[in-house]
Amino acid sequence: MSTSGDWWIDVGIEVNSVVESCLAWRTDSHYHITKAACNLEEHVAQRITIPGSGSYARDLVSHMPAVSGCRIETSSRSRGPFQVAYLQAYTTDKSLTYRHDSGHHAKFTTALEALTGKASSFVDSLYDLYNDAAETTSSLARLEVRVPLAQAALVLLNIDEDLFCHSLVSIPREVWWGLRSLRTLVIKFVLEWQVAGRLSARSTLEGLLLTASVTWLINSMHATMDLRQASRDLIRATLPHIASTDADDDIVPFGRPANDPDADSQAETDSDADAPVGTRPRRDAMTMAAYPYGLIFLRTIRVGKDYPIPRFAYDARCHLTPKSFRFFFGVDNEDAVHDMHLAPVRVNGVSNPTRVGNRTRTPRWQDVAPEPTEVPIFSLATLGHCLDAIEREEG
Repeated sequence: MSTSGDWWIDVGIEVNSVVESCLAWRTDSHYHITKAACNLEEHVAQRITIPGSGSYARDLVSHMPAVSGCRIETSSRSRGPFQVAYLQAYTTDKSLTYRHDSGHHAKFTTALEALTGKASSFVDSLYDLYNDAAETTSSLARLEVRVPLAQAALVLLNIDEDLFCHSLVSIPREVWWGLRSLRTLVIKFVLEWQVAGRLSARSTLEGLLLTASVTWLINSMHATMDLRQASRDLIRATLPHIASTDADDDIVPFGRPANDPDADSQAETDSDADAPVGTRPRRDAMTMAAYPYGLIFLRTIRVGKDYPIPRFAYDARCHLTPKSFRFFFGVDNEDAVHDMHLAPVRVNGVSNPTRVGNRTRTPRWQDVAPEPTEVPIFSLATLGHCLDAIEREEG
């Protein structure tokens, strides 16, 4: 049985930086890595790494479309001579935030927690984690394939070293973790600004969309982007849109329908849990949600004296279905949120650095007198008096 193909094993390669920088896979390297690792024909490797293919998923790193890992589930027609059933390319930085809970594989918060002010401790801890990691933690790049046991000693042996050099980016630790830290800090300020505002402002659709979108952003900073049906509705309502005609597949979240005979049906289901990762845009859609600026950014946000809290600019086309709204907030619409009677949450400012903290032992007496100095009794020179010069006889 050990050589019949009924037993499967994961075989991997780990790449590290000799200067202890952070490594990550370039998005445009997925085709080349897959072709080399699986020893595939060009047209096969091209077909299973096209955005929109049912067998291919990208995992953006730190909200950068050009830097991402990938996961590929192959069919019998695209496994190659090594019979690779599954391939993944990823980085090890997710280990800092790993936690398997409620269907998630990393630490996460929710829009409802953000709305009620309960997400602040999560955001603070994540910010501190990223800052600490900048001092000590480098990320490694890994490539893994799942093959029959009989192929375990044969696969991943003849990959050109130069291919790895051209397929990876190397970023200093301070920059790598600093990007996440900075974006987390911005999200922290937005959430604190919102929860300190009046409920009438917080419960508008534009304000609630911003609350939900920043929690989606912070969760996807260190984990696979949530693309279930409710999140897809949120993405369409909160990300910038570009013309769907000739849109670049590398900057749209859902990809395009691919001419892929291996792809399963992408039809949406009624269950958020069972919804497929990829969703094809409507054929009549004039625009598509996208991230055209090199990072994931949200659409226009209103701030200033006319806006008591930050919120999205009004757009009648941007909304959530009742089902998606309930997924994020537990109720069906913004009127129901207003009826929740949420009180503003007081945001503490920077504490007084001279204040003595609770349960801090202090000495009962402390001598704070300055060092003694010589006190002048009188000074003739300062009053303009001086002694006559001593008379001397010359001779």
